[in-house]
Amino acid sequence: MTQPMQQMSIASAVALAQQQFRAGQFAVAEDTCRRVLAVAPTFGPAFDVLAQIALRLGRGDEAVAIMRRAVECNPTVAGHLNNLGLVLAELGRTQEAVDVFERSQRLDPNSPETVSNLANTCITLGRFHDAVKAYRRALEIRPGYIVAMHNLTGALNALGELDGAIEQSWAVLAAEPDSVGALFNLGRAEKEAGRLDRAVSIYREAHALRLDPRVLSELLFTLHFHPGYGPRQLLEEHLEWNRRYAVPLRPRRLPPANERSPDRRLRVGYIAYDLGNNALGRLSFPLLSNHDSTQFEVFCYCSIRRPDYVGQALARLPITWRITKTVHDDHIARQIRDDRIDVLVDLSMHSHGNRLQALAQRPAPVQISYLAYCSTTGVETIDYRITDVHLDPPGGDESVYSEKSLVLPKTYWCYPAPPGVPGVAPAPALSAGHVTFGCLNDFSKVNTQVLDLWARVLAATPGSRLILHCKYGCHRNDVNRRFAAAGVDPSRVELVSHVPSKDYFTTYNRIDIALDPFPWAGGITTCDALYMGVPVVTLPGATAVSRGGKTLLTNVGLTDLIATSPEDYVRIASGLAGDGARLSALRSSLRTKLENSPVMNAQGFARDVESLYRRAWRAWCESPG
Repeated sequence: MTQPMQQMSIASAVALAQQQFRAGQFAVAEDTCRRVLAVAPTFGPAFDVLAQIALRLGRGDEAVAIMRRAVECNPTVAGHLNNLGLVLAELGRTQEAVDVFERSQRLDPNSPETVSNLANTCITLGRFHDAVKAYRRALEIRPGYIVAMHNLTGALNALGELDGAIEQSWAVLAAEPDSVGALFNLGRAEKEAGRLDRAVSIYREAHALRLDPRVLSELLFTLHFHPGYGPRQLLEEHLEWNRRYAVPLRPRRLPPANERSPDRRLRVGYIAYDLGNNALGRLSFPLLSNHDSTQFEVFCYCSIRRPDYVGQALARLPITWRITKTVHDDHIARQIRDDRIDVLVDLSMHSHGNRLQALAQRPAPVQISYLAYCSTTGVETIDYRITDVHLDPPGGDESVYSEKSLVLPKTYWCYPAPPGVPGVAPAPALSAGHVTFGCLNDFSKVNTQVLDLWARVLAATPGSRLILHCKYGCHRNDVNRRFAAAGVDPSRVELVSHVPSKDYFTTYNRIDIALDPFPWAGGITTCDALYMGVPVVTLPGATAVSRGGKTLLTNVGLTDLIATSPEDYVRIASGLAGDGARLSALRSSLRTKLENSPVMNAQGFARDVESLYRRAWRAWCESPG
């Protein structure tokens, strides 16, 4: 502090600490707060700032202890309970956070902040109806409360109410015309409605309004869904992110101090946003749970481990966890260096919540991208990308990636058996009297070219039906009009929105044949279909993400379901629909085929991945110092 404590008011000192914190002067801000508490041991605002600092620096348990002390010293102040709840929520201790927010609400029933924060925990717990109700309550208490307005948009989207999410985004923009956050939410809703041109345009507008690496990342992620972008265009777009947001961080890169010993036990770090019951959490579990502990020590830098079966299973593994949701990229980079990570594996790439600006500081000598999707990051400090022999066949053009490719010999994904799923039912066509096609992928993958091809499949298969995952909104009318224009009665198409996990798997018992979208093919959704006995017809394209179905079908011995053209896709789908004997045989055998394939051989898969890590590590050891 620049002035003796006695010459400043306590409140002024805490305000100064807030300024220091916002400026990134964490050590100075912490010293200021501790000096305040030495003079005024129960002064709550100092605890609040001190907890923010601890949380930002990755000292989560300490942040909780600080806020519990604030509550103990000021038991009638609802704001401290609210802030304790925020800390617990940030650390993924969601149910504890709910309990604390409810205590805060009892002290101050009309606090819009507490009501909104309680709604946030409902989102984490998947209670989207409750979240929407709570956000609306917060807005009743304080009309125009911009935080609740923003969060209501996300809740409506999660609930599957895309029209509501879009309307709410425009309401925020009416209040804040330059709101990049509102444009971000609007772009996401348009993307999930399948209106990719609109989404791309909105993201470009948002990024032009305010240069933000997260907005540009969302644009790059979205471009993979769009059929108008090939591998070369995708690379150029990604290199722009590197120029804007990685190159300026070059001065922060330090020479690695890791011991150059090619065969020693390695420290492997995984960095991700959320390893819960989602595609990333489910697909990372087989690898994380089967590492050879004699050769690899594992660290995870992860924002939230959701309180679900995947998060709980991961928490039981012998892994060092660093909770990073509120931690600044600079501190994450320092933490990775302090942990002496040898091989750092980025699981997010340009998807939501990524930490590419931490990787751009080169915290580990070997850096690899994997799992979020198979493409390029464009980031100059990411040395390698993991792929497999089917996603990137030998002889392909490697110049469309900024990274070198590490090629798995069999499969890019390892699929864990989901618990509690229903058994495989007989082919529904046997009792329904007609074949039912289906696609339960995110509707973002369903562009107009896909809809037109599926209409051709239905036209070529008299009496057939189609079940399609599609959130609520007026874009459903666009789907119906598209099929009607192709001469297919829209009544043959059933649109289903988000359902709980168990109901999602049960839906496959109503589907005879799954239709893979393009240019972004299914990954874990294809695995789910196969596990439920549903064969999948796929059409690989020019990008690696378009070849996900190819690698999975090859690994289970169904290469005849891999189309070479749209015409071939229609032929394969309609031909399989007309072969009841084969449909029944596949129904009864596919789960076993998948279980006996490389896709579910977790130990073999882990050894294959580890061999790539070791190869990359040895190359670094042999490189010039």
